[in-house]
Amino acid sequence: IHGLADWYEARRIPVGAVLTFTRGHEPDDYILKSDGTVDELIALSDERVGELLDLREQAEQGNWSVYEIICRVLTGRPGGAHFLTVWAEVNVVRRTPKRVVASDLSSYHCFSLITNTERWKFDERKAEQGRKKTKKKFVIE
Repeated sequence: IHGLADWYEARRIPVGAVLTFTRGHEPDDYILKSDGTVDELIALSDERVGELLDLREQAEQGNWSVYEIICRVLTGRPGGAHFLTVWAEVNVVRRTPKRVVASDLSSYHCFSLITNTERWKFDERKAEQGRKKTKKKFVIE
């Protein structure tokens, strides 16, 4: 679904809002509602959205890969971030499917899942190690 910017703005729907779609009474008629519930894992403050939009400009000018965007999103977060949070922030910088973010997080030495959490962290010291050798066979170039 696309083209909902005016709908969001008119209703002041925050980033991360949970939306419900139901079928209407006519063919191709759908009802879109928001009850005010927000998914905390993908909710982004206005301040963070502004930072990410600045990052978008840099990414476009520098022709950054999704990998580079993930590195920037996770930089300065020693406690890491949940996968959905990483995806939501990367998606603001550049529209990106979840599977691409998941693939990059699991393919590079510099990204790791913090033990006993659902949070991914970025270790800048491992960035030069590149992609994990066991994952290279899955990459289509």
